[in-house]
Amino acid sequence: MKVTTGKRGILHLVAALILLACALGPARGSVQAATSRYFPETGKTVNDPFLSYWTGHGGLSQQGFPITDAQDEKNDADGKTYLTQYFERARFEYHPEQSDPKFQVLLGLLGKEALTAKYSGNPPASPTETVPGNGSKTFPETGKTVTGLFLDYWNTHGGLEQQGYPITDAYSEVNDADGQTYITQYFERARFEYHPEQNDPNAKVLLGLVGREIYGSKAGNGTGGVAVPPPPWAGMKIPTPLDTAFIMPFVGSTDPLDAQAIFVKDGNVWTRELKTGQSTPEDKGIPVQNMFPGLAFTNLTAALAWPAGDPLYGTVFLYYQNVYSIFNLVTRQVVGAMPANPLDPGSPLIPGPVYPIETYWVSIDGGFRDSRDNEGLEALFVLPASGANKSEGYICGGNGYCQIFDATAEGHPLTDRADRYTVIWPGLPFVNDIDAIVPWPNGKLYFFKGDQYAVVDLATGKADPGYPRPIN
Repeated sequence: MKVTTGKRGILHLVAALILLACALGPARGSVQAATSRYFPETGKTVNDPFLSYWTGHGGLSQQGFPITDAQDEKNDADGKTYLTQYFERARFEYHPEQSDPKFQVLLGLLGKEALTAKYSGNPPASPTETVPGNGSKTFPETGKTVTGLFLDYWNTHGGLEQQGYPITDAYSEVNDADGQTYITQYFERARFEYHPEQNDPNAKVLLGLVGREIYGSKAGNGTGGVAVPPPPWAGMKIPTPLDTAFIMPFVGSTDPLDAQAIFVKDGNVWTRELKTGQSTPEDKGIPVQNMFPGLAFTNLTAALAWPAGDPLYGTVFLYYQNVYSIFNLVTRQVVGAMPANPLDPGSPLIPGPVYPIETYWVSIDGGFRDSRDNEGLEALFVLPASGANKSEGYICGGNGYCQIFDATAEGHPLTDRADRYTVIWPGLPFVNDIDAIVPWPNGKLYFFKGDQYAVVDLATGKADPGYPRPIN
């Protein structure tokens, strides 16, 4: 597949206006209430008193992200019902019967439950491992000994209240989350794991994802005991199948969460603000032409909002079948003309506001035409730089192929890489005819097809297990 490009003229045409207006900053903002916090990473909200406990007891590193809403749940330990909320590494329970407010939020015995779920309460007879570090303490309550870095962590991270008593010795265990073997020790409320590969000394001891595991087993989601977290649009009703979806920034902010997810279906738009979770009601879709005033077509089949740092930041390329328009997010107008020769900003202008795709990506062949309805491009998106990998853009079509372009160079030149979705992202359950592909600022790439979605972890480049799952 060969695709050639040329587009320096477009950059010069819009850059000056965007840079001037971006300097003014966004005319919007939000104030988070002290008693409530929305987590866009999982689409869940935590309210007091759970939020105060989360904040005061280690936050993300100790408890993890919330993976459910607060709800009444019967406690297996005493048979009583409590207001309960699951986090990746813990389960919060509200106990109003406790007279001391300090003890009205208690942690569930997830370490004990995880050990029982995996080994029926009796781990294999593995040799006791030596945990690096100094110090040793035997707990007569359970007869187990905690040593080295595990003892340091227990002492400095809540001790008995947060972790509970040790219920196993330290031994080597294969971790269900990544398949690697770590020195592991179970406590009543947690599982300690020694990670020597971590460069940060404070991250050598990590807590296992026992909240996800126990919630996953109770939810019966078929993911091998590891809970699939709710999608970031959880609680929002998305019409399916989608025509397209993309992330659009609020121009002027450097916060990647200061943006909104755009879902398009049958000429209407539904939005979800990433930072606040505010969503368009199910029956209140916004007409595409109201969202993008001056747009000549009434529906979208693909879109690309250029990210911060790109010369085209502040514009959205809006596609319908095999034509497109350029919308300026700062002026809230459609760009009215573009140079006939994209490499020469002084060349005669082509009157807009609608252009063939070939005026930006020249000579796109049939590989980018949707096999169902000839709608042209299926998805365009840019992935941020990560580690040694520089930022790359993807042009994806209905035949299951993506062409990759260099998102860091002027003019976004195409590379010689073009391959199938399932080769670029091993394990992806969808082969072709995807409705939308959306990179979310949580390190995940979401694929939408029909009424289902799948997820790729950008850190590993592989599809997450447990998918596809229903979008709603």
